Amino acid sequence: MSKVGLLEGWTSTPLENVVDILDSQRIPVNSSQRQARIEGKSQDELYPYYGATGEVGKIDGYIFDEELVALGEDGVPFLEPSKAKAYFLKGKTWVNNHAHVLKGSEGATYNKYLLHFLNQFDYQGYVNGGTRLKLTQANMRKIPIIFPALAEQKTIADKLDTLLAQVATTKSRLEGSLETLKQFRQSVLADAMSGKLTDNWRSDNPSLNSIQLEEISTYWVKQYKASGKRAPKLKLHETDALEGLPNTWLDTKIGNVFDVHVGATPSRSVSEYWNGNVNWVSSSEVAFCRISSTKESITESGLSNTSTNLHPKGTVMLAMIGQGKTRGQVAILDIEACHNQNTAALRVPKGFVVSEFLYFFLTKQYEETRRIGGGNNQKALNKSFVQSLPFPLPPVEEQQEIVNRVEKLFAGADATEQQVNQALERVNNLTQSIFVKAFRGELTEQWRKDNPELISGENSAEALLEKIKAERVAANPKRKTRKKAG
Repeated sequence: MSKVGLLEGWTSTPLENVVDILDSQRIPVNSSQRQARIEGKSQDELYPYYGATGEVGKIDGYIFDEELVALGEDGVPFLEPSKAKAYFLKGKTWVNNHAHVLKGSEGATYNKYLLHFLNQFDYQGYVNGGTRLKLTQANMRKIPIIFPALAEQKTIADKLDTLLAQVATTKSRLEGSLETLKQFRQSVLADAMSGKLTDNWRSDNPSLNSIQLEEISTYWVKQYKASGKRAPKLKLHETDALEGLPNTWLDTKIGNVFDVHVGATPSRSVSEYWNGNVNWVSSSEVAFCRISSTKESITESGLSNTSTNLHPKGTVMLAMIGQGKTRGQVAILDIEACHNQNTAALRVPKGFVVSEFLYFFLTKQYEETRRIGGGNNQKALNKSFVQSLPFPLPPVEEQQEIVNRVEKLFAGADATEQQVNQALERVNNLTQSIFVKAFRGELTEQWRKDNPELISGENSAEALLEKIKAERVAANPKRKTRKKAG
């Protein structure tokens, strides 16, 4: 290695010295304009339209018709080492202004080598912006590319293609295992909530009686009376929304079984309402978990001056409003807590329902709950929607058996998932390790010993740089200026 850390015969140079930058040829076309252009045309008349991270649609024309490398300009995971920032272009293509378009200098820079280098490069210090990082052309030009001889570039690229393909196959298989585990959990929950999971158990316990809704109603009347309040009137009835339930199960609704509450947020402008000893749950904390502490707390004054209630341990929380995937997620309180208006609290009637059974039911319903949730702009649930959700109610003994079986099956799935995720982490680290070896010359160490003539003399990296420089000067000769007559 040389004193600057590069192999003998290798050099480092700004990217602009070894590529042609074709950004000026890019043309952005918005989706509605593209749709109008392709309307009524056959697939044979259409070409791929590319953006920051790859193909984003089709268009009825093309700008480029050659082998190129596209490097994202914005909206790209620049600071995530395991994710791609550049991709390959081949044939007739159209690229918008969210990706830089590069072409390796003819006879000097191998495009696939360029692609691999740009995908492993650390862009820290070269990108700017907040949530949407941007790589300006000026900063891109300055990227210091490790530059070996052309023949070695090709050898490195070929070896990387082979090794990374093997890694990708392994990664795909592991990701497939995660999807299988997800489907397994859904299958377990579907069997649990239909009675299939406990078919044999019911046969061994034939004397169980169905729960009566009137008994649950009486329970809630007593609870409200004890607190000096009047219980809300419930529409007690079974439904036929759920098909094929065992004859000892009730087909009912959430509102017929659980005491549903929507919370509230004390005024943020009143400091006396905050940082007390009353736990206060926000929707972001309702994330398929058990809640044993909260990020924020309120005071007794905040509780008494806000339309939120303190709920007992075992209450099941449901996120009604939230960003991303929050809406529809559930949690169980392991502490007494109140909550904000973006969550519903489902108090559980003791002796009639096991909290974990309700938790698993709502977990099973997650995607369906999100799909049918009401709301205009930000999709949301509301109290009446939650109360109207169909709910299968087995005898309490069977609920506990279902919970025990689901937890056991999920524990096995969780252990497997942990192993798969650890393997995925190793695979992602392996990708980075392969890149490091490639750009240190370790993958081509023997090749260099066997082919010294391909990396020296006129084939050396320095000679290639001089060749590129000379060709650019020849292509763009400086005009001589005439001296003015004295």
